[in-house]
Amino acid sequence: MDSNIFSASVRYLRYVLLAVLSRYFITARTQSYSEYHRVPDFEEEEKISEKISKPLVTSKHSFGVKADAPFTCVHHAFASAARANPLQRAVIDHLGNSISYADLDYLSSLLASYLRAHNVRPGSLVALVAQRSIAQVVAIFGILRAGAAYIPLDGDITRDDTLQSIMLDAKPTFVLVSEGCISRTKLLGQPYGCIEDVLHSIQNYPVDAVEDLSQSSDTAYIIFTSGTPKGVMVSHSNVTNLLSLSPGNLHIGPGVKVAQLLNIAFDMCAWETLGCLMNGGTLYLRGPRRADWIKVMKTVDVIVATPSILVPHDPVDFPNVRVVATAGEPCPQSLADKWASQATFYNCCGPTETTIVNTMHKHIPYRPLSIGKPTANNSVYILDELLQPVPFGTAGVMWAGGKGISKGYLGLDELTSQRYLKDPFLPGGQVIYSFNPDT
Repeated sequence: MDSNIFSASVRYLRYVLLAVLSRYFITARTQSYSEYHRVPDFEEEEKISEKISKPLVTSKHSFGVKADAPFTCVHHAFASAARANPLQRAVIDHLGNSISYADLDYLSSLLASYLRAHNVRPGSLVALVAQRSIAQVVAIFGILRAGAAYIPLDGDITRDDTLQSIMLDAKPTFVLVSEGCISRTKLLGQPYGCIEDVLHSIQNYPVDAVEDLSQSSDTAYIIFTSGTPKGVMVSHSNVTNLLSLSPGNLHIGPGVKVAQLLNIAFDMCAWETLGCLMNGGTLYLRGPRRADWIKVMKTVDVIVATPSILVPHDPVDFPNVRVVATAGEPCPQSLADKWASQATFYNCCGPTETTIVNTMHKHIPYRPLSIGKPTANNSVYILDELLQPVPFGTAGVMWAGGKGISKGYLGLDELTSQRYLKDPFLPGGQVIYSFNPDT
């Protein structure tokens, strides 16, 4: 039977079943029943496939590796990168304008002082109604350095009723607006400033470092989901756990060029932007035209995208690309095979509530495509309605756990308590969240 007819999740469960049967016979029933309710390690399976005819499963495989993130807050990681390579270009826009790490560090610090002077405090929310620009990136780090959380909203395409609804729900202390979106301010009802005007006005401010009061548990950003908008609160520790550790850091470092293609209100944009600048790379902002997309894709080493963005493109036309990560929708096997033949290709899975993605799989061309195993310090379970592991071959609900699970929904405590439950398998107050990997 052609495996391409299976969705990623169905192929994944099929592999789980084959894996546990193999393990059962190889170990001669020496393991307990509970040890079979695990997610297979596909990378390990690839290593041992030459020695045995079926993949193995061990008790560790529903858990990502345990590791300590080197930074507790997003802006701490950025500040470290700025100290290490101050003269390196941090961001380049589609017109060729750029800003160095030193200048991005300096301007974001001044902006943090400005925000503090406008009643923004640790724990405050600042909405960012913006267009893709260097100023928008400065705004993100200025907000974080002030101790606040940012709410990214695309100033060009966010509908009026959606913008008003989010402002009503979030009640931000302040709003930063791109110059090209200034007409939207009539919808706000909150104090606001034009990002470009503010950055121009503060360049002669005294350089007084803002006291850093941020904690790892503080909210870094809030993403409002599509459909009925719900604000998902993502903490600094959620972000650093994915973006500071392998494989979520996508091998980004000084000299690595990263594309910024996605809508700023999409959580995968945080993977592009924060993942790049926390690790010392150079971020390339696309422009509005198709030609601008192509120019960026031909320039960069790393692309984060939904599969549908990559479908029209032949990887042969982008020889510089070395790492690709896809998420947000099921990835076709044929697409993964094409791009994995040229670059390191990660097929990833996880909703906004699990901080961008919860699982990643390094695909090998023409091998079965998987959603992979949990990222560092995260876990995956397939459970029944009583939160017990289902027998293999039985349908269940996929639950994600670990340090990537976000803080919940802004102002929706009841919904948060329904969707975010205590992990029944691990102590310490950890939380799990259920999701459908095909959505």
